[in-house]
Amino acid sequence: MTSTRADEARSFGAELEGSFRPTPEWSISMGVAYLNAKFVRFADAPKFVPSPDLPGTWTTVNVSADGTRMPRSPKWSGNFATSYDIDVGSGIVQLSANVNAATKNYNVANLGFPVGTYAEVGANISYTTADTHWRGELFVTNLTNHDRPQQYQGGPLGTYAIWAPPRVFGGSLSY
Repeated sequence: MTSTRADEARSFGAELEGSFRPTPEWSISMGVAYLNAKFVRFADAPKFVPSPDLPGTWTTVNVSADGTRMPRSPKWSGNFATSYDIDVGSGIVQLSANVNAATKNYNVANLGFPVGTYAEVGANISYTTADTHWRGELFVTNLTNHDRPQQYQGGPLGTYAIWAPPRVFGGSLSY
């Protein structure tokens, strides 16, 4: 097995997070991050190219990745979440929603196997009794059922992808 690594890489970025309550019942939080992560010198980076011998499979060649983005490093990412509490006398009903997003990024060096820009939305409704002993909750993740690979790569046996979960509905009851 051969291991390769970059001769020089650099990354810098910034992150801004905040939360506030417009009213005692309403909570909002958000964050945004900028990341500039590149290989400065990576002379012998592996690059997946279609195999000339076996269609549908990949082979690697070593080429320069100087100046390219590092794998799994989206330039921008962010999140937004909000919740609202409603006092119904016997307890609290909470409505909440969130969005997470990221710009295009790559799974391997040399800008290989890109994953496009995405945003995922989730929502939740819960009820907690006034004595806080009981809690019931219903939720949905990936509300828009956005199809995207979390990991995507080629190899000697073809292309594989590990997909993010599809839309998921669920619930819980706890004491």
